[in-house]
Amino acid sequence: MASLQSFFLFSPKAQAATEYVILLSLVLIVSLIVISVTDFFPGFAYSSQTSASQKYWASASPIAIIDFTQSGSSFSAVIENRANANIQISAFVFSTKGTDYDAAPIPLLSPGEKYTISSLATTSCTGRKPLEYGVRITYATDEVSSLVQTGLKPIYLRCTD
Repeated sequence: MASLQSFFLFSPKAQAATEYVILLSLVLIVSLIVISVTDFFPGFAYSSQTSASQKYWASASPIAIIDFTQSGSSFSAVIENRANANIQISAFVFSTKGTDYDAAPIPLLSPGEKYTISSLATTSCTGRKPLEYGVRITYATDEVSSLVQTGLKPIYLRCTD
């Protein structure tokens, strides 16, 4: 009986399993360190948020925002109609810190048409300061009026000064 216990306690299989557990714990510790470092340096997290925001809004439908920048207090965004119908935007509202800015009026957009929106924002942009804007677009098509498109992700951008 004692030899059977010593076989199971010191078998090569048990040793290999222990080594895998140790390696797994080392990988988890390293990943936790990496996560804490990226949270400590906000530039890393912010650049990933900016990239995700750009991808999200560039693929949004029926109205995509394919580019957005701010210089000083001048905000601009390039929008594109991705619908198969004409779109009339009645309100293009971007908001930050509880303040809304409306960039309307915007002309009727044909399918595939792009339009550059320019607006003044009271949040001034200096240096490479990061900014975050929520977006709400109210529009109508030939068949339906008063449609609203809001983003699940805000627009993140850096000043271009």
